[in-house]
Amino acid sequence: METPAATLRSTDAVYPIELADRDGWTSSTITTPISPLEFDLRARAFARGFSRALRDLLGVEVDVGVRRAGGYLFTLVSARGAHPIVDVPTGLQAHDNFLGLWLAHVQPATIQLLDRLANASQGPLDMSAVLLEQVSSWLEELTYLHHTMLLPARVALSEFAEMVVDEGLMTSQPDALALLAGQPNATTMAAQRLWDSRHLSRREPPPVGGFLALVAETPQEGEGYGLRHPGWLEDAAVALAIARCYASAEPECAPDGRLRLMRAGGLARQADVNRCLTRHPAGVAERFARLLRRARSAVAVTEDHAPLMHARVGFELRQFVRKVGARLVRQGVLDDPDDVVFLHVDEIVTDGRGFADLVEARRREADVALVPAADSQKRLDADTLGSSRLAGYVGQVYGGQSTPVPATAGALHGEPASSGRARGRVRRLSRHADLGDVRCGEIVVAPNNSAIWSFALPVASAVVVPGGSRFGHLATLARDYGRPAIVAIGRGLDQLRDGDLVEVDGDGGTLVQEFADEGSD
Repeated sequence: METPAATLRSTDAVYPIELADRDGWTSSTITTPISPLEFDLRARAFARGFSRALRDLLGVEVDVGVRRAGGYLFTLVSARGAHPIVDVPTGLQAHDNFLGLWLAHVQPATIQLLDRLANASQGPLDMSAVLLEQVSSWLEELTYLHHTMLLPARVALSEFAEMVVDEGLMTSQPDALALLAGQPNATTMAAQRLWDSRHLSRREPPPVGGFLALVAETPQEGEGYGLRHPGWLEDAAVALAIARCYASAEPECAPDGRLRLMRAGGLARQADVNRCLTRHPAGVAERFARLLRRARSAVAVTEDHAPLMHARVGFELRQFVRKVGARLVRQGVLDDPDDVVFLHVDEIVTDGRGFADLVEARRREADVALVPAADSQKRLDADTLGSSRLAGYVGQVYGGQSTPVPATAGALHGEPASSGRARGRVRRLSRHADLGDVRCGEIVVAPNNSAIWSFALPVASAVVVPGGSRFGHLATLARDYGRPAIVAIGRGLDQLRDGDLVEVDGDGGTLVQEFADEGSD
Protein backbone atom coordinates (compact mmCIF):
# COMPACT_ATOMS: atom_id res chain seq x y z
CA MET A 1 0.00 0.00 0.00
CA GLU A 2 1.28 3.48 -0.83
CA THR A 3 2.79 5.54 1.99
CA PRO A 4 0.77 8.67 2.84
CA ALA A 5 2.32 11.69 1.14
CA ALA A 6 2.19 13.69 4.37
CA THR A 7 4.67 11.33 5.99
CA LEU A 8 7.21 11.27 3.17
CA ARG A 9 9.70 13.56 4.88
CA SER A 10 13.06 13.28 6.56
CA THR A 11 12.99 11.68 9.99
CA ASP A 12 15.61 14.16 11.18
CA ALA A 13 14.09 16.51 13.74
CA VAL A 14 15.05 19.37 16.06
CA TYR A 15 13.42 20.44 19.32
CA PRO A 16 12.80 23.25 20.01
CA ILE A 17 12.87 24.28 16.38
CA GLU A 18 14.23 27.79 17.09
CA LEU A 19 17.56 26.24 18.10
CA ALA A 20 18.04 24.51 14.73
CA ASP A 21 20.59 27.05 13.44
CA ARG A 22 22.45 27.45 16.74
CA ASP A 23 26.11 26.38 16.88
CA GLY A 24 27.44 23.95 19.48
CA TRP A 25 25.54 20.69 18.81
CA THR A 26 27.39 17.67 20.18
CA SER A 27 26.79 13.93 20.00
CA SER A 28 24.89 12.33 22.85
CA THR A 29 26.30 9.59 25.07
CA ILE A 30 23.48 7.36 23.75
CA THR A 31 25.33 5.34 21.14
CA THR A 32 22.48 3.39 19.58
CA PRO A 33 20.03 4.83 17.06
CA ILE A 34 17.10 6.74 18.52
CA SER A 35 13.74 6.15 16.85
CA PRO A 36 11.24 8.91 15.94
CA LEU A 37 8.86 8.03 18.79
CA GLU A 38 11.70 7.86 21.32
CA PHE A 39 12.76 11.31 20.18
CA ASP A 40 9.23 12.71 20.56
CA LEU A 41 8.50 11.17 23.97
CA ARG A 42 11.84 11.01 25.79
CA ALA A 43 14.36 13.29 24.09
CA ARG A 44 12.01 16.28 24.04
CA ALA A 45 11.06 15.63 27.66
CA PHE A 46 14.76 15.53 28.56
CA ALA A 47 15.38 18.88 26.85
CA ARG A 48 12.60 20.59 28.79
CA GLY A 49 13.33 18.98 32.14
CA PHE A 50 17.12 19.38 32.00
CA SER A 51 16.88 23.05 30.99
CA ARG A 52 14.61 23.74 33.97
CA ALA A 53 17.02 22.00 36.33
CA LEU A 54 20.02 23.93 34.98
CA ARG A 55 18.08 27.18 35.25
CA ASP A 56 17.21 26.55 38.88
CA LEU A 57 20.75 25.49 39.76
CA LEU A 58 22.73 28.17 37.92
CA GLY A 59 20.31 31.08 38.04
CA VAL A 60 20.55 31.80 34.30
CA GLU A 61 18.23 30.99 31.43
CA VAL A 62 19.57 27.89 29.68
CA ASP A 63 18.47 26.51 26.33
CA VAL A 64 18.66 22.74 25.90
CA GLY A 65 17.96 21.34 22.47
CA VAL A 66 17.82 17.85 21.00
CA ARG A 67 18.34 16.88 17.39
CA ARG A 68 17.77 13.56 15.67
CA ALA A 69 20.14 13.37 12.73
CA GLY A 70 21.14 10.27 10.81
CA GLY A 71 19.21 8.22 13.34
CA TYR A 72 21.28 9.43 16.32
CA LEU A 73 20.72 11.93 19.10
CA PHE A 74 22.61 15.22 19.40
CA THR A 75 22.24 17.82 22.14
CA LEU A 76 22.80 21.53 22.57
CA VAL A 77 23.22 23.31 25.91
CA SER A 78 23.65 27.08 25.88
CA ALA A 79 23.03 29.90 28.36
CA ARG A 80 21.06 32.81 26.95
CA GLY A 81 22.98 35.37 29.00
CA ALA A 82 24.82 36.06 32.21
CA HIS A 83 22.03 38.00 33.91
CA PRO A 84 20.91 36.20 37.08
CA ILE A 85 17.34 35.10 37.68
CA VAL A 86 15.89 36.49 40.88
CA ASP A 87 13.66 33.55 41.82
CA VAL A 88 16.30 30.81 41.94
CA PRO A 89 15.45 28.24 44.66
CA THR A 90 18.65 28.68 46.68
CA GLY A 91 17.97 25.50 48.64
CA LEU A 92 18.75 23.57 45.44
CA GLN A 93 22.28 24.95 45.35
CA ALA A 94 22.94 24.56 49.09
CA HIS A 95 21.45 21.11 49.66
CA ASP A 96 23.59 18.88 51.85
CA ASN A 97 21.41 15.85 52.56
CA PHE A 98 20.96 14.35 49.10
CA LEU A 99 19.95 10.98 50.46
CA GLY A 100 17.15 12.63 52.43
CA LEU A 101 16.03 14.48 49.29
CA TRP A 102 15.98 11.20 47.37
CA LEU A 103 14.02 9.27 50.00
CA ALA A 104 11.54 12.01 50.86
CA HIS A 105 10.84 13.51 47.46
CA VAL A 106 12.47 12.18 44.30
CA GLN A 107 11.99 8.45 44.88
CA PRO A 108 8.27 8.74 45.82
CA ALA A 109 7.65 10.98 42.80
CA THR A 110 9.31 8.42 40.54
CA ILE A 111 7.20 5.60 41.94
CA GLN A 112 4.09 7.71 41.38
CA LEU A 113 5.06 8.16 37.74
CA LEU A 114 5.59 4.43 37.39
CA ASP A 115 2.07 3.87 38.66
CA ARG A 116 0.71 6.37 36.14
CA LEU A 117 2.53 4.70 33.26
CA ALA A 118 1.37 1.27 34.41
CA ASN A 119 -2.23 2.45 34.58
CA ALA A 120 -1.94 4.08 31.16
CA SER A 121 -0.78 0.80 29.62
CA GLN A 122 -3.32 -1.39 31.41
CA GLY A 123 -6.47 0.69 31.09
CA PRO A 124 -8.46 1.69 27.99
CA LEU A 125 -6.08 3.42 25.61
CA ASP A 126 -7.14 6.79 24.21
CA MET A 127 -5.18 7.33 21.01
CA SER A 128 -5.53 11.11 21.18
CA ALA A 129 -2.54 13.41 21.15
CA VAL A 130 -3.57 14.52 24.64
CA LEU A 131 -2.56 11.20 26.21
CA LEU A 132 0.76 11.01 24.37
CA GLU A 133 1.59 14.58 25.36
CA GLN A 134 0.60 13.76 28.94
CA VAL A 135 3.10 10.91 29.01
CA SER A 136 5.78 13.24 27.67
CA SER A 137 4.96 15.82 30.36
CA TRP A 138 5.30 13.14 33.06
CA LEU A 139 8.74 12.27 31.71
CA GLU A 140 9.70 15.94 31.67
CA GLU A 141 8.75 16.33 35.32
CA LEU A 142 10.67 13.21 36.23
CA THR A 143 13.76 14.43 34.35
CA TYR A 144 13.53 17.73 36.21
CA LEU A 145 13.18 16.09 39.62
CA HIS A 146 16.08 13.71 39.11
CA HIS A 147 18.40 16.42 37.84
CA THR A 148 17.52 18.81 40.65
CA MET A 149 19.04 16.09 42.80
CA LEU A 150 21.82 14.80 40.52
CA LEU A 151 23.19 18.15 39.32
CA PRO A 152 23.98 19.53 42.80
CA ALA A 153 25.01 16.06 44.00
CA ARG A 154 27.66 15.73 41.31
CA VAL A 155 28.69 19.33 41.84
CA ALA A 156 29.26 18.37 45.50
CA LEU A 157 31.57 15.56 44.35
CA SER A 158 33.49 17.94 42.09
CA GLU A 159 33.85 20.55 44.82
CA PHE A 160 35.09 17.94 47.29
CA ALA A 161 37.67 16.49 44.89
CA GLU A 162 38.94 19.95 43.97
CA MET A 163 39.32 21.01 47.61
CA VAL A 164 41.27 17.86 48.54
CA VAL A 165 43.77 18.41 45.73
CA ASP A 166 44.03 22.21 46.16
CA GLU A 167 44.86 21.82 49.85
CA GLY A 168 47.53 19.24 49.05
CA LEU A 169 45.74 16.47 50.93
CA MET A 170 45.96 14.13 47.94
CA THR A 171 47.63 14.38 44.55
CA SER A 172 44.71 13.75 42.17
CA GLN A 173 40.95 14.04 41.98
CA PRO A 174 40.46 10.30 41.29
CA ASP A 175 42.40 9.57 44.49
CA ALA A 176 40.20 12.02 46.38
CA LEU A 177 37.03 10.43 45.01
CA ALA A 178 38.35 6.99 45.97
CA LEU A 179 37.82 8.06 49.60
CA LEU A 180 34.11 7.58 48.84
CA ALA A 181 34.46 4.20 47.11
CA GLY A 182 33.23 0.80 48.16
CA GLN A 183 29.79 1.61 49.53
CA PRO A 184 27.08 -0.77 48.24
CA ASN A 185 24.55 0.70 45.82
CA ALA A 186 21.74 -0.63 43.67
CA THR A 187 24.06 -1.60 40.81
CA THR A 188 26.73 -3.33 42.89
CA MET A 189 24.08 -5.19 44.88
CA ALA A 190 22.57 -6.45 41.63
CA ALA A 191 26.03 -7.60 40.53
CA GLN A 192 26.42 -9.54 43.76
CA ARG A 193 23.02 -11.20 43.29
CA LEU A 194 24.06 -12.28 39.81
CA TRP A 195 27.38 -13.51 41.19
CA ASP A 196 25.59 -15.58 43.84
CA SER A 197 23.43 -17.17 41.11
CA ARG A 198 26.15 -17.48 38.47
CA HIS A 199 26.14 -21.29 38.34
CA LEU A 200 22.38 -21.40 37.79
CA SER A 201 23.01 -19.99 34.32
CA ARG A 202 24.34 -23.41 33.25
CA ARG A 203 20.91 -24.98 33.54
CA GLU A 204 18.59 -24.98 30.56
CA PRO A 205 16.10 -23.50 31.05
CA PRO A 206 16.94 -21.45 34.18
CA PRO A 207 14.70 -22.40 37.10
CA VAL A 208 11.69 -20.20 37.69
CA GLY A 209 12.02 -18.52 41.07
CA GLY A 210 15.79 -18.94 40.94
CA PHE A 211 17.93 -17.02 38.49
CA LEU A 212 15.05 -15.43 36.58
CA ALA A 213 13.70 -13.99 39.82
CA LEU A 214 16.75 -11.72 39.81
CA VAL A 215 16.11 -10.31 36.37
CA ALA A 216 13.43 -7.82 37.33
CA GLU A 217 15.62 -6.49 40.15
CA THR A 218 18.67 -5.87 37.99
CA PRO A 219 19.15 -2.23 36.89
CA GLN A 220 19.54 -1.64 33.17
CA GLU A 221 18.89 1.07 30.64
CA GLY A 222 17.90 -0.89 27.58
CA GLU A 223 19.82 -0.41 24.35
CA GLY A 224 19.84 3.35 23.79
CA TYR A 225 16.55 4.64 25.15
CA GLY A 226 15.26 1.08 25.37
CA LEU A 227 11.99 1.30 23.42
CA ARG A 228 13.09 -0.42 20.23
CA HIS A 229 15.53 -2.82 21.90
CA PRO A 230 14.02 -4.60 24.93
CA GLY A 231 16.10 -4.52 28.05
CA TRP A 232 16.54 -7.55 30.20
CA LEU A 233 13.45 -6.74 32.22
CA GLU A 234 11.72 -8.60 29.39
CA ASP A 235 14.52 -10.88 28.28
CA ALA A 236 16.89 -12.76 30.59
CA ALA A 237 19.61 -12.94 27.93
CA VAL A 238 21.71 -10.11 29.34
CA ALA A 239 21.46 -11.28 32.94
CA LEU A 240 22.38 -14.78 31.77
CA ALA A 241 25.36 -13.34 29.90
CA ILE A 242 26.64 -11.59 33.02
CA ALA A 243 26.25 -14.75 35.07
CA ARG A 244 28.17 -16.64 32.36
CA CYS A 245 30.95 -14.08 32.70
CA TYR A 246 31.02 -14.57 36.48
CA ALA A 247 30.82 -18.37 36.36
CA SER A 248 34.46 -18.72 35.31
CA ALA A 249 35.82 -15.99 37.61
CA GLU A 250 38.06 -16.52 40.61
CA PRO A 251 36.48 -16.14 44.09
CA GLU A 252 38.44 -12.94 44.78
CA CYS A 253 36.49 -11.26 41.97
CA ALA A 254 33.22 -11.36 43.96
CA PRO A 255 31.64 -7.87 43.91
CA ASP A 256 31.14 -7.73 47.68
CA GLY A 257 34.76 -8.68 48.23
CA ARG A 258 35.98 -5.94 45.90
CA LEU A 259 33.81 -3.39 47.71
CA ARG A 260 35.13 -4.43 51.13
CA LEU A 261 38.67 -4.10 49.84
CA MET A 262 38.02 -0.56 48.59
CA ARG A 263 36.27 0.48 51.80
CA ALA A 264 39.28 -0.68 53.81
CA GLY A 265 41.59 1.19 51.46
CA GLY A 266 39.46 4.31 51.78
CA LEU A 267 39.70 4.21 55.58
CA ALA A 268 43.47 3.90 55.36
CA ARG A 269 43.69 6.83 52.94
CA GLN A 270 41.41 8.94 55.12
CA ALA A 271 43.67 8.25 58.11
CA ASP A 272 46.57 9.63 56.05
CA VAL A 273 44.49 12.70 55.17
CA ASN A 274 43.58 13.27 58.83
CA ARG A 275 47.27 13.23 59.76
CA CYS A 276 47.95 15.71 56.98
CA LEU A 277 45.14 17.96 58.24
CA THR A 278 46.89 18.39 61.59
CA ARG A 279 49.40 20.56 59.74
CA HIS A 280 46.67 22.78 58.30
CA PRO A 281 44.60 25.54 59.90
CA ALA A 282 41.49 24.35 61.75
CA GLY A 283 39.28 25.88 59.09
CA VAL A 284 40.65 23.52 56.46
CA ALA A 285 39.84 20.47 58.58
CA GLU A 286 36.33 21.76 59.22
CA ARG A 287 35.74 22.41 55.52
CA PHE A 288 37.10 18.97 54.62
CA ALA A 289 34.76 17.27 57.11
CA ARG A 290 31.75 19.22 55.82
CA LEU A 291 32.49 18.55 52.15
CA LEU A 292 33.22 14.88 52.89
CA ARG A 293 29.82 14.42 54.56
CA ARG A 294 28.14 16.15 51.64
CA ALA A 295 30.06 14.08 49.07
CA ARG A 296 29.16 10.81 50.80
CA SER A 297 25.50 11.77 50.74
CA ALA A 298 25.86 12.70 47.06
CA VAL A 299 27.55 9.47 45.96
CA ALA A 300 24.85 7.47 47.74
CA VAL A 301 22.16 8.85 45.42
CA THR A 302 24.04 9.17 42.13
CA GLU A 303 24.08 5.39 41.70
CA ASP A 304 20.93 4.38 43.58
CA HIS A 305 18.64 6.40 41.30
CA ALA A 306 19.47 4.39 38.16
CA PRO A 307 17.20 1.34 38.65
CA LEU A 308 14.09 3.50 38.98
CA MET A 309 14.95 6.30 36.56
CA HIS A 310 16.35 4.15 33.77
CA ALA A 311 15.21 0.57 34.19
CA ARG A 312 11.73 0.70 35.67
CA VAL A 313 10.64 3.90 33.91
CA GLY A 314 11.94 2.55 30.61
CA PHE A 315 10.15 -0.73 31.19
CA GLU A 316 6.77 0.87 31.95
CA LEU A 317 7.12 3.30 29.05
CA ARG A 318 7.83 0.41 26.72
CA GLN A 319 4.68 -1.38 27.90
CA PHE A 320 2.65 1.72 27.14
CA VAL A 321 4.26 2.16 23.71
CA ARG A 322 3.71 -1.49 22.82
CA LYS A 323 0.03 -1.14 23.67
CA VAL A 324 -0.18 1.82 21.31
CA GLY A 325 1.47 -0.36 18.68
CA ALA A 326 -0.90 -3.27 19.34
CA ARG A 327 -3.88 -1.02 18.73
CA LEU A 328 -2.41 0.13 15.43
CA VAL A 329 -1.91 -3.53 14.46
CA ARG A 330 -5.59 -4.26 15.16
CA GLN A 331 -6.50 -1.28 12.99
CA GLY A 332 -4.39 -2.63 10.14
CA VAL A 333 -1.95 0.28 10.28
CA LEU A 334 1.10 -1.73 11.41
CA ASP A 335 2.25 -5.33 11.12
CA ASP A 336 4.09 -5.52 14.45
CA PRO A 337 3.48 -3.60 17.73
CA ASP A 338 7.21 -2.79 17.99
CA ASP A 339 7.02 -0.92 14.67
CA VAL A 340 5.26 1.96 16.44
CA VAL A 341 8.66 3.33 17.55
CA PHE A 342 9.39 4.25 13.92
CA LEU A 343 6.49 6.72 13.85
CA HIS A 344 6.30 10.27 15.16
CA VAL A 345 3.52 11.22 17.58
CA ASP A 346 1.76 13.35 14.97
CA GLU A 347 1.73 10.36 12.60
CA ILE A 348 0.23 8.05 15.22
CA VAL A 349 -2.65 10.34 16.07
CA THR A 350 -3.63 10.83 12.43
CA ASP A 351 -4.96 7.24 12.55
CA GLY A 352 -3.80 6.87 8.95
CA ARG A 353 -3.20 3.77 6.89
CA GLY A 354 -0.34 2.24 4.98
CA PHE A 355 2.64 2.94 7.21
CA ALA A 356 4.36 -0.32 6.27
CA ASP A 357 6.66 1.20 3.63
CA LEU A 358 7.53 4.13 5.87
CA VAL A 359 8.36 1.87 8.82
CA GLU A 360 10.53 -0.38 6.67
CA ALA A 361 12.46 2.61 5.30
CA ARG A 362 13.09 3.94 8.77
CA ARG A 363 14.13 0.53 10.07
CA ARG A 364 16.70 0.29 7.28
CA GLU A 365 17.92 3.79 8.16
CA ALA A 366 18.42 2.76 11.80
CA ASP A 367 20.27 -0.41 10.83
CA VAL A 368 22.85 1.41 8.70
CA ALA A 369 23.20 4.58 10.76
CA LEU A 370 26.80 5.54 11.48
CA VAL A 371 27.75 6.20 15.09
CA PRO A 372 28.69 9.87 15.47
CA ALA A 373 32.24 10.70 16.47
CA ALA A 374 32.70 10.48 20.23
CA ASP A 375 35.25 13.29 20.17
CA SER A 376 32.52 15.69 19.01
CA GLN A 377 31.40 15.74 22.65
CA LYS A 378 32.74 18.78 24.47
CA ARG A 379 32.87 20.13 27.97
CA LEU A 380 30.09 22.42 29.18
CA ASP A 381 32.08 25.53 30.03
CA ALA A 382 31.77 29.24 30.68
CA ASP A 383 30.84 29.84 27.05
CA THR A 384 27.75 27.67 27.38
CA LEU A 385 26.63 28.00 31.00
CA GLY A 386 28.00 31.32 32.20
CA SER A 387 31.15 32.23 34.10
CA SER A 388 30.10 31.42 37.66
CA ARG A 389 32.12 29.01 39.82
CA LEU A 390 29.05 26.77 39.96
CA ALA A 391 28.89 26.67 36.16
CA GLY A 392 32.52 25.58 36.16
CA TYR A 393 31.70 22.65 38.43
CA VAL A 394 28.82 21.62 36.16
CA GLY A 395 31.23 21.72 33.23
CA GLN A 396 33.64 19.39 35.04
CA VAL A 397 30.82 17.00 35.87
CA TYR A 398 29.23 16.75 32.43
CA GLY A 399 32.15 17.35 30.10
CA GLY A 400 35.22 15.49 29.03
CA GLN A 401 38.72 16.82 29.44
CA SER A 402 38.83 20.55 28.70
CA THR A 403 41.94 20.31 26.48
CA PRO A 404 42.09 16.93 24.72
CA VAL A 405 45.62 15.58 24.40
CA PRO A 406 46.47 14.37 20.88
CA ALA A 407 47.32 10.72 20.45
CA THR A 408 51.01 9.85 20.16
CA ALA A 409 52.56 6.78 18.58
CA GLY A 410 50.90 3.79 20.21
CA ALA A 411 49.34 5.88 23.00
CA LEU A 412 45.92 7.40 23.66
CA HIS A 413 45.24 10.11 26.22
CA GLY A 414 42.09 10.80 28.20
CA GLU A 415 40.87 11.98 31.58
CA PRO A 416 42.00 9.92 34.60
CA ALA A 417 38.91 8.57 36.36
CA SER A 418 40.08 5.75 38.64
CA SER A 419 43.65 5.22 39.80
CA GLY A 420 45.88 2.23 39.15
CA ARG A 421 47.61 0.42 36.32
CA ALA A 422 46.55 -2.67 34.38
CA ARG A 423 47.88 -4.63 31.43
CA GLY A 424 45.74 -7.01 29.45
CA ARG A 425 43.91 -7.90 26.25
CA VAL A 426 41.21 -5.66 24.83
CA ARG A 427 37.56 -6.70 25.04
CA ARG A 428 35.28 -4.36 23.07
CA LEU A 429 31.65 -4.11 24.15
CA SER A 430 28.84 -2.70 22.05
CA ARG A 431 25.65 -4.53 23.07
CA HIS A 432 24.68 -5.56 26.58
CA ALA A 433 24.86 -9.26 25.76
CA ASP A 434 28.57 -8.75 25.01
CA LEU A 435 29.13 -8.68 28.77
CA GLY A 436 29.05 -12.47 28.70
CA ASP A 437 32.25 -12.51 26.61
CA VAL A 438 34.42 -10.69 29.18
CA ARG A 439 37.13 -12.82 30.75
CA CYS A 440 39.30 -12.26 33.81
CA GLY A 441 42.03 -9.66 33.38
CA GLU A 442 40.74 -8.16 30.12
CA ILE A 443 40.67 -4.42 29.44
CA VAL A 444 37.07 -3.43 28.68
CA VAL A 445 36.50 -0.81 25.97
CA ALA A 446 32.93 0.39 26.56
CA PRO A 447 30.92 2.63 24.20
CA ASN A 448 29.77 5.08 26.89
CA ASN A 449 29.78 5.86 30.61
CA SER A 450 26.60 3.91 31.42
CA ALA A 451 26.42 1.91 34.64
CA ILE A 452 25.50 -1.22 32.67
CA TRP A 453 29.12 -1.86 31.67
CA SER A 454 30.17 -1.93 35.33
CA PHE A 455 28.90 -5.51 35.53
CA ALA A 456 32.14 -6.48 33.77
CA LEU A 457 34.35 -4.79 36.37
CA PRO A 458 34.49 -7.53 38.99
CA VAL A 459 36.41 -9.66 36.46
CA ALA A 460 37.95 -7.05 34.11
CA SER A 461 41.21 -5.38 35.05
CA ALA A 462 40.37 -1.88 33.72
CA VAL A 463 37.83 0.06 31.65
CA VAL A 464 38.19 2.85 29.09
CA VAL A 465 35.48 4.89 27.33
CA PRO A 466 35.51 7.48 24.54
CA GLY A 467 33.50 10.15 26.37
CA GLY A 468 32.07 11.00 29.77
CA SER A 469 33.68 12.40 32.92
CA ARG A 470 35.18 11.06 36.12
CA PHE A 471 31.90 11.86 37.88
CA GLY A 472 29.77 9.61 35.64
CA HIS A 473 28.23 6.25 36.51
CA LEU A 474 30.88 3.97 35.08
CA ALA A 475 33.80 5.96 36.48
CA THR A 476 32.22 5.96 39.95
CA LEU A 477 31.65 2.21 39.85
CA ALA A 478 35.20 1.59 38.61
CA ARG A 479 36.45 3.28 41.78
CA ASP A 480 34.03 1.17 43.84
CA TYR A 481 35.65 -1.97 42.43
CA GLY A 482 39.17 -0.56 42.49
CA ARG A 483 39.66 -0.88 38.73
CA PRO A 484 41.70 1.67 36.72
CA ALA A 485 39.55 3.77 34.40
CA ILE A 486 40.08 6.44 31.75
CA VAL A 487 37.25 8.51 30.22
CA ALA A 488 37.04 11.04 27.38
CA ILE A 489 39.68 9.34 25.22
CA GLY A 490 37.78 10.03 22.01
CA ARG A 491 37.64 8.14 18.74
CA GLY A 492 41.19 6.90 19.09
CA LEU A 493 39.67 3.83 20.76
CA ASP A 494 38.26 2.83 17.37
CA GLN A 495 41.69 1.57 16.36
CA LEU A 496 41.68 -1.11 19.09
CA ARG A 497 40.53 -4.64 18.33
CA ASP A 498 39.63 -7.56 20.54
CA GLY A 499 42.78 -9.26 21.73
CA ASP A 500 45.10 -6.25 21.35
CA LEU A 501 47.56 -6.02 24.22
CA VAL A 502 47.37 -2.65 26.03
CA GLU A 503 48.47 -1.03 29.27
CA VAL A 504 46.14 1.38 31.08
CA ASP A 505 47.44 4.05 33.43
CA GLY A 506 44.47 5.33 35.41
CA ASP A 507 46.61 7.93 37.18
CA GLY A 508 48.08 9.54 34.09
CA GLY A 509 45.11 8.95 31.80
CA THR A 510 47.08 7.10 29.12
CA LEU A 511 46.48 3.88 27.23
CA VAL A 512 49.50 2.38 25.45
CA GLN A 513 49.07 -0.27 22.81
CA GLU A 514 51.85 -2.85 22.74
CA PHE A 515 53.00 -4.15 19.36
CA ALA A 516 54.98 -7.30 18.67
CA ASP A 517 58.54 -6.75 17.49
CA GLU A 518 59.09 -7.17 13.78
CA GLY A 519 60.12 -10.70 12.96
CA SER A 520 58.79 -12.14 16.18
CA ASP A 521 56.51 -15.16 16.15
